[in-house]
Amino acid sequence: MIIIIIVDVREPNDIINEIKKSIKDFKSDFIEVGDYLLPNGFAIERKTGKDLIHSIQDGRLFQQLNNLCQFDHPTLAIVTDNIWRDMFYSRNKNIPSVYIGTLTTITAKYPSVNMVFLDSDGEFIKYVISLHKKLTDEGSSERPAPVMRKAKSFRVVMENGLCAVKGISVKSAKKILHHFDSIENLCCASIEDIKTVEGIGLKQAESVHKFLHGSYNSNGHKKKNGKR
Repeated sequence: MIIIIIVDVREPNDIINEIKKSIKDFKSDFIEVGDYLLPNGFAIERKTGKDLIHSIQDGRLFQQLNNLCQFDHPTLAIVTDNIWRDMFYSRNKNIPSVYIGTLTTITAKYPSVNMVFLDSDGEFIKYVISLHKKLTDEGSSERPAPVMRKAKSFRVVMENGLCAVKGISVKSAKKILHHFDSIENLCCASIEDIKTVEGIGLKQAESVHKFLHGSYNSNGHKKKNGKR
């Protein structure tokens, strides 16, 4: 099966389930960058109005956009029926001017980012399904290819490395690295040791151990004379 849409597992279940009903070749997984990955380099970061305001206040938004721009067609989807009401809950009287400043900065500094404003999750679901149909009906489509966060520090480089392991999210990678303090200590750990990290199960521990100790040239088949 060729996966033609990948949705981050942390997205609301209602949205995931509705999209899954309409799109056959579907996968939900931990995604480092973006929330919805479609064919041909289309990636969508979905934000509710409140989440947008919070990400502006804590500085996350522009780092997320920097990461999103690694895709050919990045989209910021803002889902709210009243952005001004959402600002009220921030309890910051400067937010209206900061919001307008943010929109102008995105327009000027991130010309490749397509901003889409939608009134509800229902409209967002229809948008994703319609975009998927448009991309796949026009001919050949390249399957979505996840990308990693741009590393700001060596800590993030290590986190990104662990996030390449199936089933390991950014949060899990941070917990593992915090527990063992270094990659060297982690490499010396057994599967049972890794499993002691809070929130890490047996399958995740086995995957991490295999990632750290597997042979680069191994293809899963033994060669003659016992060599691989």
